[in-house]
Amino acid sequence: MRSMPIANSNKDQLKTSLDRCIKLIGQGKHREAIRILHPLTGRHPRSAAVFGTLGRAFFEIGDMEKAREAFQSAVDLNPKSELASLGLFHSLWGLHAAS
Repeated sequence: MRSMPIANSNKDQLKTSLDRCIKLIGQGKHREAIRILHPLTGRHPRSAAVFGTLGRAFFEIGDMEKAREAFQSAVDLNPKSELASLGLFHSLWGLHAAS
């Protein structure tokens, strides 16, 4: 019975961290968000939301290659995510435009 609260606690912590990162990105604090998100990818390797949010942060600072990698992971984890697919498209477009 104890595993349920722990599992819910992990989900709550993840949601709190993601909400914080989304707020930081909105405030233009992309690198701070990346510092929080990067370790989350190891703790939550099956979370498309973590990778998608990380992709957005990298995209916003102009790192299209890291954005592409993060968005690709998000799409691999959740192929039906329109936001992840759109982020992947735009990061690939940005990489093409840069070359």
